[in-house]
Amino acid sequence: MRKIVLLFLSFFIFSPAILTQTIIENPEKPLSKNAGRVLKLEEIFRINDIGADFYFKRPMKLKIASDGSIFIVDEEQLLKFSADGKFIKNLYKKGEGPGEIARNFYFSLYKNDIYIYDRSARKIIHTDRDGNLIEEFHSKSERYRDFLGITHDGLIFKKYSFALKERKSKLYDIEHTLVLVSKDGETEKEIQVFPVKTFLAPQAIATWAHFYSTLSDDRRYLFVSHTMEYLIKLLDLEKGEVTRIFNRKYRRIKYVKEWMKEFLKKHNGPGKKYENDILSLFICKDHLWIKTSTKDKNKGILIDVFNKEGKFIDSFYINLKGSLVATHEDFIFVKEQDEDGNISFVKYRIAE
Repeated sequence: MRKIVLLFLSFFIFSPAILTQTIIENPEKPLSKNAGRVLKLEEIFRINDIGADFYFKRPMKLKIASDGSIFIVDEEQLLKFSADGKFIKNLYKKGEGPGEIARNFYFSLYKNDIYIYDRSARKIIHTDRDGNLIEEFHSKSERYRDFLGITHDGLIFKKYSFALKERKSKLYDIEHTLVLVSKDGETEKEIQVFPVKTFLAPQAIATWAHFYSTLSDDRRYLFVSHTMEYLIKLLDLEKGEVTRIFNRKYRRIKYVKEWMKEFLKKHNGPGKKYENDILSLFICKDHLWIKTSTKDKNKGILIDVFNKEGKFIDSFYINLKGSLVATHEDFIFVKEQDEDGNISFVKYRIAE
């Protein structure tokens, strides 16, 4: 009997399912003595469709390859540009045949290749950087909601569903499941689940918390934010587990969007007091940049900087005329729109 009790106690003490992970608590101010400064930016070039062989409709994601070439997603367009911003070609091929895309798609870059996920056809297209087809295969699972990136072991997708038996006009923890798909499509493996609070009513859906993620430069780790509060989880993709959780003391920003308040009132939703603390994640020189909800009318948006160990090492403001969409070495890319609605992607050098 005593042995059984001891075995039970040992399981209770050492079981990883029971142990709770310690959160690395960072102070409100970072380690840098120069924190809170405004970064000086120098414009390098602009990409726009004025007099070009392409037309911006609703351009979205921008990614930079290891050779500096630039790729921008738009409606029925996967536009490739040289490292100095010159338009090269549209890699998008509409259709249902080999290498063709039916409609909605996501893409990611890996070494010299491009992986495209055609969400409508549930297939993965593998090409070189010039769009030449190497192979394609269909996913064995249901449609994925997002394509998060590529590791050395496979492709990371995210799936979730709002298919509940009933919606009672309240907040639900919707499970966002990360799936690792091998590069040949032969195996699919669920690696982690992150709950994301979402408001669901019988005839309405509203994002409450947001899911943001970004891969480390070595592609081993995925930084994830999935709560309204200031919290980051570091997912070790080789181990398939969260190995680090960290945050910092943060002065929350009051929620002021009147249209959302009216929407929630109409659908009998709960009140929302604060903005989400974190608005986006980026990797710059192997450090994590966090775009926060803090905004100063003179200084711009506040960016926090953490290292892989979860230490809050720096913060600064960037005064932008648009939205930050990518970082690369000593540069950032910003999506801007002028008074006439013309869209530009601007490359800036960080002067300091």
